Amino acid sequence: MIPARLVGPDLLDKFKQDLARLSPKLGAVAKYCLQHHTSLHLQRITHVAQHSATQPSTVVRFAKQYGYSGFHDFKFAFLGPTAETTPTHEVVFAPPPQTASPSTPAAQPNSPIQRAAWALLEEAEQTLKHWREALPHAGLEPVVNLLRQAPHIWMVGTASGVPLATALLEGWRRQGRPVTWLVCEPQTLPPGALEGAAPTDVVLWLDMDAEGGEALKLEAPVGLKVASVGVRPRAAADACLVLPAATGDRRWWMTTWAQALLAGMDMAGTN
Repeated sequence: MIPARLVGPDLLDKFKQDLARLSPKLGAVAKYCLQHHTSLHLQRITHVAQHSATQPSTVVRFAKQYGYSGFHDFKFAFLGPTAETTPTHEVVFAPPPQTASPSTPAAQPNSPIQRAAWALLEEAEQTLKHWREALPHAGLEPVVNLLRQAPHIWMVGTASGVPLATALLEGWRRQGRPVTWLVCEPQTLPPGALEGAAPTDVVLWLDMDAEGGEALKLEAPVGLKVASVGVRPRAAADACLVLPAATGDRRWWMTTWAQALLAGMDMAGTN
């Protein structure tokens, strides 16, 4: 059943009534909206997520809980006589889209700088389209479900996976999730590196070296669950996320998939 859509003061009163029963993450979004409802229509979802220490997926879930299709629909629910019409110093907003008549073709880049940026954005669009098509077959959900049950995550990988590991560390730090990062050079984990791991902990094996290169050799203690994220499937892993091939900037490739994994864990954690 879709909840009735409240607006303005009625919606704010509903937030206050629900605070005690909301999950900590949804409660953080509610508190932010209560404090900043007069300027919410000027803000991006990433700004709200950052300042409520959550993820954009949590903000969307919060909006849907109150009958809205998403954040863009939800953020205009508070417009009224008291709403601000100019941004404050902490608001991040995008410029309004340009309007054009149906017969007017889309503006084309008219300088070398614009053409270079245009080409880069077109390449990014094609890459994201390819990744979206690959996502249902990549194995994201088993890895998310395994990691979110772990009291402690032991992240293991070579220096080639530093952008992925750094993005995951930052996200898990925000979530308050214990994690240890072990960087292996050369390709073998030092003996005894995982001696401190408890039987219920999970090893996250970051296999980010290029296809065809020498793979990281990992011998986890017997009984310890292993999740693999990388460029090829690993039979030794209990769950395996196989990433589509990198195109262009590998740092962007890794950080984008790190955010996808974090968003999945955050979504699962608010069920």
